[in-house]
Amino acid sequence: MPSPELGLEAWNLPLARPYALGEANMYMVELRQRFPAAGSLDARARAMADEAHAMVAELASEERQIAQRAADAYADYVHGIRDHAIHHDHLALLEQMQGAVRARFTTGGTGLADAAKIDLEIAKTRRDIARIDGDITRARATINSLLRRPADAPLGPPSDIAPMTVRLSADELVARAERSRGAFVAARDRIQAAQARREAAEAEARWPELMVGVGYWQDPNMRPGYGANVSMSLPWLWGEKRDRVAEAREREAAETSALAGASVEAQSEITEAHARVVTAERELQVLHTQALPAARRSIDAIRAVYTTGSASLLEWIDAARSFLDLEMEEAHISAELARAVASLERSVGAALPLTAVATEDAR
Repeated sequence: MPSPELGLEAWNLPLARPYALGEANMYMVELRQRFPAAGSLDARARAMADEAHAMVAELASEERQIAQRAADAYADYVHGIRDHAIHHDHLALLEQMQGAVRARFTTGGTGLADAAKIDLEIAKTRRDIARIDGDITRARATINSLLRRPADAPLGPPSDIAPMTVRLSADELVARAERSRGAFVAARDRIQAAQARREAAEAEARWPELMVGVGYWQDPNMRPGYGANVSMSLPWLWGEKRDRVAEAREREAAETSALAGASVEAQSEITEAHARVVTAERELQVLHTQALPAARRSIDAIRAVYTTGSASLLEWIDAARSFLDLEMEEAHISAELARAVASLERSVGAALPLTAVATEDAR
């Protein structure tokens, strides 16, 4: 309800002494209360509550965006840790090659050129490891900043590095988004708020506002008494009430259109993220079941024949590089899959059930 009003009046003061309140012919104290049009208060209260719900839904969307940033930073961190381990394994393989080259050199089976080649490969790998250490440091700093910790705060190695995927279809994801995505929830709440404001405007245009007053009257020369008055507005004659109804209806139509726009945007984002998840999962399966085992067999075969002189060092290095490239690609695709899953969860607006990627680890 609107706040009550208190009125104080002094009647018929002398013009020559307007400050002489004691010479008034009438004193009146009146308490007035305005009553808005029937139904308008409840409708506006519902509108305010729906607007508050919409704001909460928008905050949930911002939380999802921050969660995606954290997931992306963690994917970078895992990617760096895996790259670091892969390059150390490659470095150990190169050191095995270096030992084999020296063994052949002592028996006269190779020359200084092979020793120089393997030394160069080792130096390049150590340089790559230094670059990867920088990537890990940046990812760690990003994670710490999101956790409100110092940038150089220690962060242990990741424990959950197995690639995970989402097995829900795009239609199922869109259906979930309609229930939980912040933009959807906020748009529906704003539609309800616009409907409530339209109902309030219609009530104000249809029903009058009432003003009720009760007063105490005191004439210095007569007995005291009281007075009562009732007044009401006439919204049917003229005023801005009808224009407010038209405005409220247009706002309701605009909010309805906004919901349709949010639906198109959500479907586009979910479809794109879902396609990225499916593509990354398929690439990982091919890498694990075909490419990596073949590269591993190639290295083993060349290692076996190198000591007999039937294979050159360059062939061995090429096979090792191919295996390194495939392992790096696997780590990269795993990180891309994690980012795609995080993007999909942000687009849906809720955590999704995750399933481990069905692959056979080549290592």
